[in-house]
Amino acid sequence: MRGPLVQVNIGDDEERVLLQPSAAQLLDLVNDMREDGDFLVVQRDEEAEGYLQTAYPGEGEPFVIELSDGSTGEQSQLMAPDKNVVHQVLFGYAYDRPGWRDLASSQDL
Repeated sequence: MRGPLVQVNIGDDEERVLLQPSAAQLLDLVNDMREDGDFLVVQRDEEAEGYLQTAYPGEGEPFVIELSDGSTGEQSQLMAPDKNVVHQVLFGYAYDRPGWRDLASSQDL
């Protein structure tokens, strides 16, 4: 296990993968999401089956963060009002910080 892995698709760029991104790097990636089709996927490590993913929702719309728990197969959604909350949730998840799930509203799928 080497630590968090972030897969990024922003605009027409090729897919990028970052290992162990800093808080600042992850915030930059979240802020780069500006168009339909821009999305981020975060795994805690390369072998992890679970992940969080979010896509740019459109100007002024809340972000939907999808959570897939690889160990149980459960899926849920978190709603985040803005990019700052998205960043906090993704970073908290990636580094297993306490309370990351409480930063956004939750609903089961």
